[in-house]
Amino acid sequence: GALRIQDPFANRIIAPPQDCSTIADGGQVTLAQGTTPLNPGMHRTEYTVTGQAILSLTPGEYYFCKGLKVAGQGRLVGEDVMLMFPSGTALSANNSASISLSGRRSGQWAGFLLVATRDNYANTSLASGSVDRLLGTIYLPLSRLIVGGQGDVAENSEWSVVVARNINLSSSARLVINTDYIGSPVPVPIGVGNQAGIGNTIPPRLRQ
Repeated sequence: GALRIQDPFANRIIAPPQDCSTIADGGQVTLAQGTTPLNPGMHRTEYTVTGQAILSLTPGEYYFCKGLKVAGQGRLVGEDVMLMFPSGTALSANNSASISLSGRRSGQWAGFLLVATRDNYANTSLASGSVDRLLGTIYLPLSRLIVGGQGDVAENSEWSVVVARNINLSSSARLVINTDYIGSPVPVPIGVGNQAGIGNTIPPRLRQ
């Protein structure tokens, strides 16, 4: 029942700072235990976080040229981050994987959290009931957000905005869209949320 709206970010350039092919291929890396910090930048490594491992993203902008998988009881955490996924790549979480992320607080990607490039049709899949915080804007212009598992998703986010080609809910999953824009350290991008009237002639609304 969600109303169709024009893309509020249609004029924004969505691309990594350089082509993925220019980055050294890091192969596949599986994290199964302990806490691993990761710094911002371009990553041409296929990371899988599983077991009881924690992948901790330090503040900044990340470009995952091979996607990112969180499974088992793995955890993905990060504050003041933006994750971009080029063509054919995506974030996936399943089993009892835990995700707690908040978007960029400043710079050109302020207010954004998860972003797919305009040539990316790969699905972002959150098939876990332990995805408790997705604070910021999820922008998937040509791809699908799939929310599965059991329980509430993003319930501990002050606010969330999803701009996607499609959104699919399955099982007993509930995608929680909070709107505490003023009380959040992450700013809302112009065109959505409480900034929807700016640069968007028809503010979006939810229907249940």
